[in-house]
Amino acid sequence: MAALLAVFVFGASHLMASDPVTNTTVTPDWLKVDVEPRKVDSGISHEFNATYSYVGDSKLKYASQNMGNISNSSRAAASYIASIPIVEDWHFRVGAEYERYDFGLPSSSWLPNRLESADVVLGVDANLSEKWLMRAEIHPGIYGDFQQITMDNVNIPAIIGFTYLVDSKLQWFFGLGIDPRFGVAIKDIWSSPVFPGIGVRWQFADDWTLMAVLPKPELEYKVNEQLEAFAGGEILGGNYRMGSHFGDHVGRSDLNNEDLSYREIRAGLGLRYKFNPAFTVEANGGIVLEREFRYSGRDLTLETEPAPYAAVQLKANF
Repeated sequence: MAALLAVFVFGASHLMASDPVTNTTVTPDWLKVDVEPRKVDSGISHEFNATYSYVGDSKLKYASQNMGNISNSSRAAASYIASIPIVEDWHFRVGAEYERYDFGLPSSSWLPNRLESADVVLGVDANLSEKWLMRAEIHPGIYGDFQQITMDNVNIPAIIGFTYLVDSKLQWFFGLGIDPRFGVAIKDIWSSPVFPGIGVRWQFADDWTLMAVLPKPELEYKVNEQLEAFAGGEILGGNYRMGSHFGDHVGRSDLNNEDLSYREIRAGLGLRYKFNPAFTVEANGGIVLEREFRYSGRDLTLETEPAPYAAVQLKANF
C-alpha cells in the first residue's frame, strides 16, 4: 500500500464538495494527496495512479557506525480504485494497490534488498451533510520482503477521516489511521498503532493554495489552467514482516520473522501538467532528508544521510 507507515492519516471524500463557481470537487486524500478537482458524477468513477522515483547514493549508519553506501534505490507504485454509487450520498470504493522499494545494499547491512506490498482497497465515501464528508477504508494485503510469503505477512491497516467544508477555498481534515502491525514495542508516536491527523487546505489567493496535509504537504502556485508549480515535502514508507529465514541470510538470526518499519522523508520542487480534466503528469525532485529502517521488536535502527531524488507520476481520473 502506497505510503503505509505510522502516518496513516485519513482520506477525504471525493464525492460532493462542490465549488459554487466551478461546480467541481476538491479531493484531498491524506494517503495519496489527490487534490485535483473532480466533477460530481452519479455513475462509476475510476482513479489510476502510477509513480516511479530514484534516489541517489547515501551512507548507511547504525548509531555512529558507518555501514557502507546504499545505491540504486528506487520506488515503484501503482493503484486503481473504482467508486461505485450505493445509495444517495454514499459510494463504495474498491480497488488494488502495489508498491515496491529496491535498495542496492552493502554486505552485512542487516536489511532486505526490497520491500513490497500488495493490497486490496475496500471502503466508503459519504456526504454526511452539506458541510461534512467522510471516508473509511481498510487495506487488507501482504506486506514484506516477498522472499517467503506466509500468513504472518498479512496486515489490515485502516483509515477513517472527515472533511469539514468551510467554503470552496478552505477545508479542514480530521481523522485516525490504524495499523495493527505497530502494536509491538511502541517507542513513540511514530510506532503507535493509532495515529491521529489534522490538516487544512487553504486557497489564500487566486493562484496560491496551501495544502498542509500529511503525508504530502505542499504550497502550490497555479501558472495557468494546465500548469501548476509546487514546493513541499513527502513522507513515504510502510511496515513489513520479514521472512522466517531472513535473519539467517543477513547474519542476524534474531531478525527472523521481525517487523521492519521503513520511513523516508523528502523535500523538493515540482511541476504538475494537466493534459485534460482526466489526465495529469507530475515531475518533482529534491532531497531525501532521511531514510530510517527500524526493527521495532529489536530496538534496532539504521539511518541514511541525505541524498538527491527524482520522481515522475501519472494520474488519471475519469
